[in-house]
Amino acid sequence: LLSRKADIVISSMPLESSSFRAMEVINEKIGIVVNVHNPLAKCGSISLQILQQQKFHGLAPSSNFRMLCDLILNGLGLSVDYVTEDVVSNYNLCIISSNDNCCFFSTEKVFHSTFEPLAKYCFLPIDSVEMNRSTKLYYLKDHLPPVDLAVLANAVKECYEKRE
Repeated sequence: LLSRKADIVISSMPLESSSFRAMEVINEKIGIVVNVHNPLAKCGSISLQILQQQKFHGLAPSSNFRMLCDLILNGLGLSVDYVTEDVVSNYNLCIISSNDNCCFFSTEKVFHSTFEPLAKYCFLPIDSVEMNRSTKLYYLKDHLPPVDLAVLANAVKECYEKRE
């Protein structure tokens, strides 16, 4: 954007610049996924204090979703213990084969498409307003993009809702 090679950027990672304006398109709560036999599965949600005491299977630190979760947690002064950190293909194998009490971070949509079909996991929302993934359209304050932003935002949202 700053080099003016693009008029709009769509990102779920926060982009910090006083030159940008942002329009939120999608806002998803981030929760944790636990094995149905994990004692936490009986809870309706999980507090940040309990969250910090859990062990996690994580995506590689370079993954956008992992970076977002770590950024939010760091901003809250928290960290979690990752017992595994894998690229997506190995992470997905871990989801399929895992029978331990380790947790996974996920949005509810990803839970329904990835974890729920395995019938051995449940999703727990995290009791924190900050634990969410906000996908936004970013553009320069001094340069209105040559498209109707509301139409583009609706198209992005529709595509996301159709995606499994």
